[in-house]
Amino acid sequence: MAILGLIPACSGDDSSGDGDSNGGAGDAFLSQAPHCSAGQVALRIEGSIDGATVNDQRSTNISAALTHSGDSTFDSPFGNVAPPEPSELEIHLKWARNVLDGQTSPTSGGSLVAPAGAAHAGQTLCITQGSVGLGDAGNEDGVFKFEVSELRTGADCMGEVVPAQLRGCFEAGN
Repeated sequence: MAILGLIPACSGDDSSGDGDSNGGAGDAFLSQAPHCSAGQVALRIEGSIDGATVNDQRSTNISAALTHSGDSTFDSPFGNVAPPEPSELEIHLKWARNVLDGQTSPTSGGSLVAPAGAAHAGQTLCITQGSVGLGDAGNEDGVFKFEVSELRTGADCMGEVVPAQLRGCFEAGN
């Protein structure tokens, strides 16, 4: 049974000049793998944490929520209903503005718990660099996409820098 939550974009205005983007080099991750097709339930996360490969591919038993209003968030799992399997990555992303199809925004915080087999397995790491956006082309139109490029250890997020190259996508299927 898939458990999904999705609150679609309510409004958007990119006239503030606060770092949101309407296209360009910083948006390249929107067209890169992994790919989630619009209308087909999926959560995919690929890449590496501290050099160790992460490949989390889900199409069932997904507990995730995407909120686009004010301080926007993506959470997987969402609540305690369906905790991730040991091989699945737990991720929580935050960003300051709504994004519309084709737009991106830098993350403003978040955390992840590295899956079994990855470097720092089971450890909660702070997301200190990343981006989020919505696809606007072909079969990924409106699909939520994200990338994480830096993590840090420590409860205060001021510990050791942990290199990361993670990209992901989420589609709730509605």
